[in-house]
Amino acid sequence: MTDDPSCPVDSELVAIMRAAVEAVRAEGATVVEGEGPVGLEETMALYQPLLMAQSGLVESDESYAGLVELAATEGATGGFASDLTLRFRDWHALDERRQHSRRRWAEFFGDVDVLLCPVSPTAAFPHDHRPDPTWSVRTLRVDGADR
Repeated sequence: MTDDPSCPVDSELVAIMRAAVEAVRAEGATVVEGEGPVGLEETMALYQPLLMAQSGLVESDESYAGLVELAATEGATGGFASDLTLRFRDWHALDERRQHSRRRWAEFFGDVDVLLCPVSPTAAFPHDHRPDPTWSVRTLRVDGADR
């Protein structure tokens, strides 16, 4: 997997990965190219709220009450506060989807020994030195475009 539609990878990294694939192929390995059984968009849709729900556990009662109020204003699509105050029923539904995802990966690795994929969409990038940057304003340059 050299790319994912929800997170394009810089062409420089894709070229390096393709060279690695060709080196493995040249040594006699059978190489299957394509997508894995679960895409990054689906993975992140499960990972983020499950992680944030754990983070909400450490909030003080006062802070948590404020997050519950904020979550009520976020609407049907949810947001940061909604993830931090996820109801157990909703957490359980996400966890069930995560278990289905894990089973699909287990089936995938029944036929595949190694998955080669990028761990980041770019090579090393400059450190963001702003004193209190928010994730929503940070960008990475991928093939000349800010993402």
